Amino acid sequence: MISLVFVLALIWARISLAFPAAAVGRPITLFAEAWELARGNYWRLVACLIACCAPFVIFTYGIGSIADVFPSMLRSTSPFLDLAVLFAGAAVVASLLSHIYRRLSPVEPQAAERRAS
Repeated sequence: MISLVFVLALIWARISLAFPAAAVGRPITLFAEAWELARGNYWRLVACLIACCAPFVIFTYGIGSIADVFPSMLRSTSPFLDLAVLFAGAAVVASLLSHIYRRLSPVEPQAAERRAS
């Protein structure tokens, strides 16, 4: 089961650049254009995603560990803290993917003309 999750996470990293492309109105296909866009930068993309997600995973694990030690104090607040950490992590990953997409995406012809003039 762990290896399946690992493989799915690696595939998700490869196609994740399709989401910022759709957000800026330049939708690309998941398994053709997004896959090609990450070519040559795939392992850097995976490393960036791990570096962005790791602090949130560690923090969530810490909240769970503290909740195990002090169950009466954190029993009702732990799910809310987990949800807040999940939203913050999602926002950081979305920002990272947007930045990477902006760096890796081909320049639009109109934008190239504006830069040249």
